Amino acid sequence: MFQYQSRTRALPSLSVPLLLCLLYLSLNLFLTTLSNQPLVHGQASNPWVPESAWDLPVGKTVWLQVSIGGVVQTDYLEIQMFPALMPRAVENFVQLCKGNTYKSKIDTTKYLMLKGTKFFRIIDTFGIFGGDTVTNDGSNGESIYGMTFVDEYLKLTHDSPYLVSYVKPGSTPDTNNSQFMITMSQLKWLDHRYEIFGRLRNTSFALADKIQSSAATSGWSDIKTLPTVDVVIENCLETDPNPPPPASPPATP
Repeated sequence: MFQYQSRTRALPSLSVPLLLCLLYLSLNLFLTTLSNQPLVHGQASNPWVPESAWDLPVGKTVWLQVSIGGVVQTDYLEIQMFPALMPRAVENFVQLCKGNTYKSKIDTTKYLMLKGTKFFRIIDTFGIFGGDTVTNDGSNGESIYGMTFVDEYLKLTHDSPYLVSYVKPGSTPDTNNSQFMITMSQLKWLDHRYEIFGRLRNTSFALADKIQSSAATSGWSDIKTLPTVDVVIENCLETDPNPPPPASPPATP
């Protein structure tokens, strides 16, 4: 009787250096593929690589005029934004600044606008919070896209004061509305939670400091305490209220 005999081929042995080389190439290919994945729901392809908002070119600017304790300030909060990275986030803020295009879905008799709203929470060495276009007390907010809109870019890091971020309820992803904050210190624990879409120009630092010194409460225990005086956005402009003078014509020979 014929009896089948199995035959096995011995696999070639691989040296340790060759195995390490193959492992390195496989890992490198995996990381390269991962880093080239598109952003989904605001998650950066490699969200743990921080980037500074101070390194980015400015694409859009608005100017907020405020009053402190009823006194209108002559200086403006000049907010420089990054529409190339976050077009929807910037467009939302610009339209809230215009205040004459989008009506609230909660109260259809009202336009969504920053003008007339208060900075409802100001905490020393933490942040200046504003943008409640619904109830004006920090308990609500509404974007031009509906109640909320998704994150677009979360790589920028809260590495300094004078950055401008959207504020989320409970840091829940993809729940931006109209509320925003101006950072007054480094707040790294907000990285990859709040979306930084702008920064103050350096000529506005003094006004932000004045708002903080005039109206801020102190300490984490006071996080829900009202500012010591009202700070109100009195106007919001898309054009420079103090443009540089025109250049002098060349001298006639």
